Amino acid sequence: MSNSRIKDNHNKGTVGEFLLENLKEGCSFDVVSAYFTIYAYHNLKNQLDNIESMRFLFGEPTFIKEVDPTQKEQRS
Repeated sequence: MSNSRIKDNHNKGTVGEFLLENLKEGCSFDVVSAYFTIYAYHNLKNQLDNIESMRFLFGEPTFIKEVDPTQKEQRS
């Protein structure tokens, strides 16, 4: 079993649950994601509106196929 703290939304807990528990008022938040959506923002709005800063790097979605070859569906 891996000691990785990377969340995968399936076996290691969801990213949303982790963020809801760990985003605290005044904190800084750095994220790399290819799939952060307006729905994710909506669900985290209360937490994100109270953080000090956020740095967001939009990752390349094709990376997902390299991590999990079963993810073949293209996203627009």
